[in-house]
Amino acid sequence: KTNIVELLISRGANVNSRPFFENFSPDVALIGAAYHGHAEIAKALLDHGADANVRSVGIGNTPLMLAAAVGPILYLRHKDWL
Repeated sequence: KTNIVELLISRGANVNSRPFFENFSPDVALIGAAYHGHAEIAKALLDHGADANVRSVGIGNTPLMLAAAVGPILYLRHKDWL
């Protein structure tokens, strides 16, 4: 999965963009990675400039809040969250 993220980023994908398609979550990729516990993807996004302080649509959680609630502790070691 990380390879796909790296490929998209190398092709110019904006790591901070929000989708605008019908039936898709309007949250950025980092929110989704944190919520679903994808530490490797979250790290790749953060390493390429994803906003570590972005807030989720609706409740307003940050990726760190989501990672602490549902994800592995590995998230907490990223330089943007120290």
